[in-house]
Amino acid sequence: MPEELGEVIVYFITADESGLLWLGTSAGVIRFDGEIFLPLSRADGLASEAIHKILQDRDGVFWFGGTSGLTRYEPMVSTPAVQIRGIVAEERYAPAGQIRLPSNVNHVDIEFQARSVKTSPGAMVYRYRLGGVDSTWQTTRDPVAEYFDLPLGHHLFEVVAIDRDWGVSDPPARLQIDVHPPYRQILIWSAMSLTILAVGLVLGSTWNR
Repeated sequence: MPEELGEVIVYFITADESGLLWLGTSAGVIRFDGEIFLPLSRADGLASEAIHKILQDRDGVFWFGGTSGLTRYEPMVSTPAVQIRGIVAEERYAPAGQIRLPSNVNHVDIEFQARSVKTSPGAMVYRYRLGGVDSTWQTTRDPVAEYFDLPLGHHLFEVVAIDRDWGVSDPPARLQIDVHPPYRQILIWSAMSLTILAVGLVLGSTWNR
C-alpha cells in the first residue's frame, strides 16, 4: 500500500469484470488497477469504516458490508477537467500552451489542478509525463511535477486527473516546453559564426586576386 493510505488491514478481496481489484479494509474500500490505489471512506458516504464484504449485482451496483451496516455504491463515471496553473522556473510564468526556457535553468515546477464536485482535492490522483524525459507515466497526489536539468529540445508535458470513480480527464492538459541554450551562449555562437564568415570572405577575396 502507498504511504498516504497508512496502515490498513485487508479483510476481503474481489475483482470485477474489468480486472479491477476491490479490497475491503479497516480503512474502507480500496481499488487497485495494478498501478493506482483509489480509496473510498466514510467521507465518501460509506456507512462503515471497516468493510468485510464486497458484492456487485447484475446492474453493476456495488454493495459494501461493514461493521455499521450496508452501503450501496454506484460509480458515476465522469471526466474531471484538469488545467495547468503555472510554471516556476527561477521566476513564475502564467499558464500558457508553450514556454521557452534556457538550459541553465536547473529546476522547473509545473503546477496543475483538477476540479470535481464528488472528489476532494486531496483524493484526486494525477498522472503525468514529459516527452524526452519520462519513459512512463508518473503517478502522484501532489498537484505539481518537478524536473531538474532539462535537456535541450522540444518536450511535451501532459497531465490527466483521476477522480474517486475512476473518471479520467479527456483530453489531458498539455504544455510545450522548448529548452534552448542560454542567450549568452547563443550570442557567443553568433559572434563566432560571423567572425568565421568574415574571415572566409576575406580569404576568398584574397585568393581571387
